[in-house]
Amino acid sequence: MAANEANPNNYVVYGPDANCTLAVCPVELSIYKYQPTLPGNIAFLILFAIAMIVHVILGLKWRTWFFVFCMLWGCVAEIIG
Repeated sequence: MAANEANPNNYVVYGPDANCTLAVCPVELSIYKYQPTLPGNIAFLILFAIAMIVHVILGLKWRTWFFVFCMLWGCVAEIIG
């Protein structure tokens, strides 16, 4: 299969000059061949929020301040994106 058959409009899919967005390219041309969904993102947001709450509670109970700070920082960073 020639490159033009897979990418008929000569879009640059990856790299600093990428011009292929969801508005103009099909998902099949993306790197992962996958489009994230809102329900999946919400599910992971809830899981990271629960993990953050559990880590804070256990960290305060066992007085592991540095571990709690690192886990809190990591969970917040994951939730923000």
